[in-house]
Amino acid sequence: MKRMFFDFSALRRAFKIKNFALYTAGNTLSLIGMWVQRLAVGWLMWELTESGAWLGAIAMAEFLPIVILTPLGGVVADRFDRLRISIIAQIFACAQASALWLLTLANGITPEILVALMMIGGVTNAMNQAARVTLVVNMVPREIMSTAIAINSIIFNVARIIGPAVAGALIYFTDIAWAFLVNAISYAALIAALYCIRMPRVQDAI
Repeated sequence: MKRMFFDFSALRRAFKIKNFALYTAGNTLSLIGMWVQRLAVGWLMWELTESGAWLGAIAMAEFLPIVILTPLGGVVADRFDRLRISIIAQIFACAQASALWLLTLANGITPEILVALMMIGGVTNAMNQAARVTLVVNMVPREIMSTAIAINSIIFNVARIIGPAVAGALIYFTDIAWAFLVNAISYAALIAALYCIRMPRVQDAI
């Protein structure tokens, strides 16, 4: 008889690994926060400009650096401590979300500032992408690596559903600025998780 598509024993083994459990918890919150912010940024840009061109500009500001700089991020991840790269990247991302929160709360945000901040976020994501993915590979044994990667993929897709829903509720019941605060807090949770991870041989290839 063929094995089930998803190996629940491997799932239990993965979450028994402290590093992986910590990272998954922090990463889940961070991904939800990221999708909260993405919806909120588009909403805010529309409120500021009511322009489709500006909405296109905000999307390009975030995703163009990812397309261009991700290969460079891979080179950096191969040569330096991936855990440290991830921590630094999350600190920058938390600072960016905090700046969005404060500027929006103070009515000091403009379309140009919004585009600039999203470009900073895009550069941060691009430089962190490879390190973030390979961290998971370094956390688990080879035999449950596919399970760990599958868990990461599931979390990402679930966050794409939960994040916009949370953003919509925040915008409706409170103020759009608080969506950015939620994202900043989610990055802080991931930073805390990353600081608790102990990986003396993060650089080793599997």
